[in-house]
Amino acid sequence: MLGKFISYECLQEKLYPIIVLLLYSTLSISVASSPLPQVGKDGLEGVGIECVVSEIKYERDSIPKYFVFEGGEVYRLSATKGIPAYIEKFSQGQYFESDEQVRWYPYILDRETLRLSKLRPSYHSREHNCVLMDLESIEVILQKKIDEFDGK
Repeated sequence: MLGKFISYECLQEKLYPIIVLLLYSTLSISVASSPLPQVGKDGLEGVGIECVVSEIKYERDSIPKYFVFEGGEVYRLSATKGIPAYIEKFSQGQYFESDEQVRWYPYILDRETLRLSKLRPSYHSREHNCVLMDLESIEVILQKKIDEFDGK
């Protein structure tokens, strides 16, 4: 009945951003209800962040990026579809902290707003909104993604 009035593609295009927003909100609420990691005297050392594109325009924009700060370096974590699937930990190099921001190539993280942007303003890139997360929470999320890959 609905198909007579609205095409599936139109419905999908209109509802997809809302569904992604609801999913992200649910994840944020579950993270917010658990104790959040704190930025202590060592700054972001031992802390992780989950970042999502601020303005979702494409399906790929709904995929969060995960970063952890360990041993003076920042690592990007992601679930891979390999056989076997696993959590990949890719070094992004050293990070540098000031009172206002954290920098690593090619990113700048605003400490107050937790907004992530690119170092090169001439290169068009959408900003990301981030939330602090502990490493265990990130690993649980990525392990669920791996289980999806494996059909579990």
